[in-house]
Amino acid sequence: MTLSDPLVREALDRQVPRRPERRPDWPDVLARSTNDRERRHRRTLAVLAIAAALAIVASALAAAGHDPFGTLSAWLNGNPGTPASKAEQAGFTARNGSSYAAFPAGTKLRRLDQASVAGKTFVLLGFKSGESLCLQLEHVDQCVTLRELDSSPAPALVAAENLLEVGNKTSLADSIIGFADDTVKSVQYRSGHGPWQTAPVENNVFLGLSHRRAILPHSRLPQPISSIDQVRAVTKAGRTVAVPFVSGYVSYPAGLPTVPSYVSVGAPKPAQLPGPAKTTTPFPGGTISWLVHHQPRGTAWSPRPSHILGTSALVYSRAVQPDPANPLRVGLFLRKAAGMFNRRQAKTGALVLCKTDLLPLTPGGGWSCFPPTSSGLLFRPGHPFEFGGIRGGQQVTELTGVAADTVARLSLYLGSGRVIPAALRNNAFSLGAPTTQFPAKLVAYDARGRVLGLQIIAGPAHPVPCPPLQRWPASKLPATRPYQRIDLGTLTVDGHHILGMTAAQVTAALGEPTRAAGFKRLGFAQPAYFYGGTLPSGTVLRVQFRREKHGAKAFALDYQGRGLTDATLGHVLNLAPQALEQSLTKSYGYRIASAYGSAPAGLGIPVGVGCSGVVTNASGQTQIEFGLNPSEGGRPFINIQSG
Repeated sequence: MTLSDPLVREALDRQVPRRPERRPDWPDVLARSTNDRERRHRRTLAVLAIAAALAIVASALAAAGHDPFGTLSAWLNGNPGTPASKAEQAGFTARNGSSYAAFPAGTKLRRLDQASVAGKTFVLLGFKSGESLCLQLEHVDQCVTLRELDSSPAPALVAAENLLEVGNKTSLADSIIGFADDTVKSVQYRSGHGPWQTAPVENNVFLGLSHRRAILPHSRLPQPISSIDQVRAVTKAGRTVAVPFVSGYVSYPAGLPTVPSYVSVGAPKPAQLPGPAKTTTPFPGGTISWLVHHQPRGTAWSPRPSHILGTSALVYSRAVQPDPANPLRVGLFLRKAAGMFNRRQAKTGALVLCKTDLLPLTPGGGWSCFPPTSSGLLFRPGHPFEFGGIRGGQQVTELTGVAADTVARLSLYLGSGRVIPAALRNNAFSLGAPTTQFPAKLVAYDARGRVLGLQIIAGPAHPVPCPPLQRWPASKLPATRPYQRIDLGTLTVDGHHILGMTAAQVTAALGEPTRAAGFKRLGFAQPAYFYGGTLPSGTVLRVQFRREKHGAKAFALDYQGRGLTDATLGHVLNLAPQALEQSLTKSYGYRIASAYGSAPAGLGIPVGVGCSGVVTNASGQTQIEFGLNPSEGGRPFINIQSG
C-alpha cells in the first residue's frame, strides 16, 4: 500500500490535509533567517513538522493494518552516530570539491555503523543535505529523501546494494545499506534459500555484509550479480516485515520461488499502467529556445572534450539544476552533427542536443545526444522529451532528461499506483523512484493539461516458472552426427578429447566446421567453431576456444539439438532437465553445484537463462551446465567445460 491508496488517503485526510509530492526549498527558507535565534527556531519547527508528518502517516497506515515507515529519532535530533575521522572528512571534502554538482560547503560526515567480513572492517558514514539523508560506504553514495521514507510501505528501506572487494580478487562481499525506523531492532537478509543473516540497527541505519568467493573468469556457474535475494525487518516487538528489495536486476515480491524458475522482464502496454493510455494532442516537434539563442540560463559550464568529440563541434552549453533540493545538475549542450549521424538523420551543420549528468561526489558521467529533425528542430515529432539513459539496477531508479518548450510538466506513474512529479526547470528534468514499484510510465503534459507524449520504463525482472520439456517421440528424433556422439563420463566426442585441443586438432578430429569466427579479428568475442549451422541459435555444436600464450585452445562445448547421444544416457537433450540431473549424478558420480532452476537470475542476465543446472566433478574442474532456453521456445542445451 502507498500514500496514493484510497484507504490511506481517507485516513490521512481525516487528520491533516493532503499535500502534493514536492520538495520544499529548505535552503532558501534558512537563508531568509535574519539571526541565529530565528534560525534555531525555524529548524526546531521544521524538525517537529517532519516528525509530526511521519507520525501521522504511520498512525494512518497502521490503523489500516499496514506497517509503514515511522520516526527516525537518531536523525531528527541532528546528531546520529559520532563525528567522522579527520581523514574521512578530508576525503569527502576533496571529492565534494572536485565535483561540479556539490553538496553545501561545510557538510559534516558522521560515523553511523560498522561491520566486518573476512577480517576487513567497513564503516558506514552519513550526512544530511536539505531534506535528504545520505549514506556512504566505500565509494557507494546514496541519498534518500524524507518523502521516500514517508512513502515506504515497510519500516525499513534499503538505500543501496553493492559488491565490495574484501582483500583479494577471490574474496568479495555483497553489501546492503539503508534506514530503519525506531520500531526496528535489526534487519535480516539471505542468499537463496540459505539461512538469514542479521544486521543490527544503529542510529536508524543498518549495514549488512554477505561474504562469498569471486566468480572465476571462465566459470559457468550461474551466480547472480548480488547474492542477497531477500530482506526483512525484525521489529522490537518480535515481528518480521518483508522489505522491498531489488537483487541486482531482479525482484522477488512473492518471495523466492520453490519450483524451477527463470526471470523475465515484462513489457506492459500503456493501458496496463496507471495514468493516461495515449496522447491527447499531437507533438509536431520542438526546440529549447533559450539554448538555441544562447541565453545564459542556469550556470556556466563546459563539457569535457570527450563529450563533444572535438572542441570545434561545441556550439553552446549550460548546466541546469532541476531540483533546488538536489545538487544534481543536468549539463545541456548543442554541438554540430558532423561525425555523429548519417546524412539521413542530420545534415553536417545541423544542431544536435546533448545532455550529461553532473552528479555529486563524482567528476562526471556519460553523455547522450539525440537525433534532430530534418527541419532543424531539436525534438522529433512524437518525442516531446528525451532521457539519455537510466541509472537503474539499484534500489532507486533515477531519470534525468530534457523536454521541449511546450512541455509544462512531467509525471511518472508507477505500477504500484503512486505518481511522482518530475522536477522541471529550464527544460531539464530529474526524478527518482523506488525500483521495486516499476514498471512505470513517464507522461508529458502541456500548459493546458493535454498529453503530449508518454513512454514505458521497464522495471526489475521477476521469477517465472520454467516451461516443461516437450519430449519428442523416437520417430521424430534426428540422426546423430559423429560430432554429436559424446561420452559424459570421459568427456570425449566421437572418441576424441576435444577440450584442450588447438583449432587444427579439432578440425582433424571433427572435420571442417560449418563456420569459424573470432580467429582473425581480435575483440571481446571468443574464437569459436560452429557445426551443423551458421549462427549460435541454429547450430548443433559450438566449440569455444580460449586465447592462450601458445595459441587458442578449446575449453567448452555447447550443444543443442535432439540428435545428441550418450552411450549410457541415450538422447541427452530429449530428457527432462531434472531427469538428466539425476542421471549425471547416479551414472557418472557428478555433484550438484546448482540444482536445476534454483538460480532464476542465472549468470546475472535477467532474461531467460535461469532454467539451468550445473554439476561438477569432485575437484570442480569439470562443469556441465544443462537446461532449457525459455527465450527460444524452451530449447534444451548442454555446455561441457573442463580445465
